[in-house]
Amino acid sequence: MDYSRVGTWTWAERTDGKLRQADRRGLLHQAMQLQWRRLVAQTTRRFGRKHAAISADSLRIPDTPTATRAADLCMQLSPLWLTHHCTRTYLWGSLLAKREALSYDEEFLYIAAMLHDLGLTSSHWGKDTTAQCFAVEGARAAKAFAREVAWDARRQDALAEAICLHLNVVVPVEQGVEAHLLQAGASCDVIGTAYHAIAPKTRALVLEQYPRLHFKQEIEDCLHQQVLLRPEARAALLYHRFQFGERIANAPFAE
Repeated sequence: MDYSRVGTWTWAERTDGKLRQADRRGLLHQAMQLQWRRLVAQTTRRFGRKHAAISADSLRIPDTPTATRAADLCMQLSPLWLTHHCTRTYLWGSLLAKREALSYDEEFLYIAAMLHDLGLTSSHWGKDTTAQCFAVEGARAAKAFAREVAWDARRQDALAEAICLHLNVVVPVEQGVEAHLLQAGASCDVIGTAYHAIAPKTRALVLEQYPRLHFKQEIEDCLHQQVLLRPEARAALLYHRFQFGERIANAPFAE
């Protein structure tokens, strides 16, 4: 069975984000893949693979007109703790791209990162009555943004798909480099995935410029409400089957 379909934009259009049994099996399969990758990563670290590192001068944020517009929208709709999370998601994803030697579209990844949690903002939370998942709600809002800035249909769908996929347990490169990096960056910031792959001084630099502002408690509150609101969505499965609340609390960040 092809387990890669869950979380895609095509899947979202068909299901509105509500999980079926096959989707649940797909996510469990992804979890097994992730566990294997973690074992490989631990072995790799043991043999001294280099950290991803940057200097203050190379803490690069795209500044194209569309990127700036996306950042402005994020800041307009999001509390500061969530805006900082979106920016850190981009930076962690960029750093992991450097470590994995992946080429990617900087503007696209940045816009995806800045818009990936629109579904958690008061302007969109629960406003789309057909959406059964905040990532689907956010993906639809991001696609509307892409349409407004005159992106072609293919790029609009790619943005929606990357954002919709970010709630999956694993997003392989084959599903899009930027989608892979968006999920990796968000997962790093929320539960500390690949935290040790980034050099300590670089982590400190990012956190100094974009502090977490009690992020663990804020995101836990948001996601817990999502679980209650949408018990058939991926967020609920992450909490019930993967102890996601505990993973947030135990992430290797101070707050």
